[in-house]
Amino acid sequence: MNGLAILIPKKLTRTEVYISSIFVLLLQVIVDIIFDLEFNLYGYFKEGIDLVAFVTFLALYPAFSVCYLNYFPFNKPLVRKVVYILTTSIFCIVYEYLSIKSGYFYHNKWNLWYSAVSYPALLGFMAWHLSTIRWIINKDYK
Repeated sequence: MNGLAILIPKKLTRTEVYISSIFVLLLQVIVDIIFDLEFNLYGYFKEGIDLVAFVTFLALYPAFSVCYLNYFPFNKPLVRKVVYILTTSIFCIVYEYLSIKSGYFYHNKWNLWYSAVSYPALLGFMAWHLSTIRWIINKDYK
């Protein structure tokens, strides 16, 4: 995923890549603290704090966010945005399923149906966040 994020032609500025990557990492840490460490709903590799998992998602989540946001249809009709979010959500669910089967990820009290509801909300929030960043930058520097 990192190679893809580096090689794709960028529609995002370096500032947008940086801010979006930091935002996604912060969001992931907050969500994992609550759902993994506090409620033990799911986790990576083994229960508790895991350095290997931390390093893995340091590489995975920013790369995914760059690829996802780079091709997000910001200036297209709402239907295109919804289809893009739902298609990406399906990709994420399949990736999560394969991660469970490979032992990278595990569910305790969580299941793929919860993910099916969560992914569209999270992906929409990521796009909204980038739109907000663009609006702030345009207000501040134009």
